Amino acid sequence: MKDFLLPFLLVLLNASLGYSQPAGQLVGGNNYRGVIFPADYKIQPLDTMRRWTPTAADILPLEQDLVVFMNKQPRKSLVHQTTYGPSIRKQLGRYIRQYAGYISPKGEKIIYVNCLWDKGATGFTQDWPTHFIQVLDGGTSYWRIYYDTVKRKFVGLSTNGVG
Repeated sequence: MKDFLLPFLLVLLNASLGYSQPAGQLVGGNNYRGVIFPADYKIQPLDTMRRWTPTAADILPLEQDLVVFMNKQPRKSLVHQTTYGPSIRKQLGRYIRQYAGYISPKGEKIIYVNCLWDKGATGFTQDWPTHFIQVLDGGTSYWRIYYDTVKRKFVGLSTNGVG
């Protein structure tokens, strides 16, 4: 009985500690690729807000508008102050995108876009299709922005610092 009980308890404990996340939808176009995470995918701090799931049809205008938006940005806003990392404007197509939808307090449908420098999908970034990746350093290798789907407007562009 002891030989059975210990393995059974270990399996039970392991199952109770982990939980599975719903799968995201892979999307891509001429100059982008990414994953749309569904509304029930847990992302801190977005999971404290009302969420919705964008579709590939929501991503297409976002990506078209992103090229225009980036081309209008002053050069200084697209490179880290230490010039660490790639030029976002020149290398926009080399970033992998992770998309998550949420509803603002004003009821606006917003898409959060998390951008990761594609290093050939090695290291921790290889999990980008299934895991939301948060990086604290890395300069312009990692950045994020918010997109209002009704106004077709971007806000909150921010790049990482260098640690």
